[in-house]
Amino acid sequence: MCLLTVAIPTFNRRAMLLEALESVFNQTYKGAQILVSDNGSTDGTDVAVSALQKSHPELAYKRHDPPIGAANWTYVISSCATPGVLTTCNRAGTASEHPQRSLPVARSSSITY
Repeated sequence: MCLLTVAIPTFNRRAMLLEALESVFNQTYKGAQILVSDNGSTDGTDVAVSALQKSHPELAYKRHDPPIGAANWTYVISSCATPGVLTTCNRAGTASEHPQRSLPVARSSSITY
């Protein structure tokens, strides 16, 4: 059973999203699902994420076209089926800056990793 989803809403921040995803991929905890909710980006985000999905089956991607505005945050959080949820946007920091973050848990206070 997967215990954690990293939820990432995005819009036209392809480079920062790729940096955030690389950080998540390089964490020592490997059991997380990753959900990117794209609010209709026009900067090639869809192509970049699609390429990453080939080597990262834990990565799910939803593109909203037309964009849904601030509801993108609500969508990405409500789409998480795991007891733990970590949200991030923009720059999450590199793996070398945060090799193992303390992960805030939104739905449960007693998850054992």
